[in-house]
Amino acid sequence: MVFLWLSLTPSLLPRGPLFQGLVSGAAGAIGYALGVFAVWLVRFMLSRPSSPPASRTAWAVLVVAAAIGLVFSIYFFHVWQDQVRDLMGVPRLKWFNYPQAAIIGVVVLFLFVEIGQLIGRLIRFLVRQLNRVAPPRVSFVVVVAVVLGLSIALLNGVVIKGTMSFLNKSFAAVNDEMDPNNPAPTTPLRSGGPGSLVSWNTLGNQGRIFVAGGPKVEQLTKFNGAPAVEPIRAYAGKNSAPDIRATA
Repeated sequence: MVFLWLSLTPSLLPRGPLFQGLVSGAAGAIGYALGVFAVWLVRFMLSRPSSPPASRTAWAVLVVAAAIGLVFSIYFFHVWQDQVRDLMGVPRLKWFNYPQAAIIGVVVLFLFVEIGQLIGRLIRFLVRQLNRVAPPRVSFVVVVAVVLGLSIALLNGVVIKGTMSFLNKSFAAVNDEMDPNNPAPTTPLRSGGPGSLVSWNTLGNQGRIFVAGGPKVEQLTKFNGAPAVEPIRAYAGKNSAPDIRATA
């Protein structure tokens, strides 16, 4: 529960229900895994196959404390996210976004826990097989090292790369969207306009928003109390040049 509470703490950027659900589910799974490991480590060091069961009172106190902490965490998460979204100028979360994030978090949590249990069953199976030719502790260390190494290699080589590729394609599609409310500039003082070294299509979604925005001449004149000139808005996108040096 502590890791779940920590996943609801403030962030520099707003979190949508999907991302928050992924973060909370992953954080809860990490906390669960650390708890299971701590119990196993204590039993291993004390050479006890099991621990005495907790009393009903202890479980009741734990459940009440977890429920109270979760209520406070959700409340402050709501306040903090509203503050961040107001500062960033993006819409606040709707009421239905919170149950969406909760459902996604529960699904992700149980998915990671089930994967962890499958890995645990695999380790126990391999240890039993290796015990036929090696001492039990040696079998356990060897199997854990091999399974951990293969899991890390699989995670880095397949899961992370696949996820990053999917995210890059998704964000690239958003980045290429052309907003009709932000037409190409007609002045050479803005990137993507007549005579510009970069084309309007290569600025990206946020770049086009930046170039099309900014204060108007009338606003600057009113603010300064004197005639103003049109401001320059310069921006170069990722696709505006073949490399960083050319972009600069």
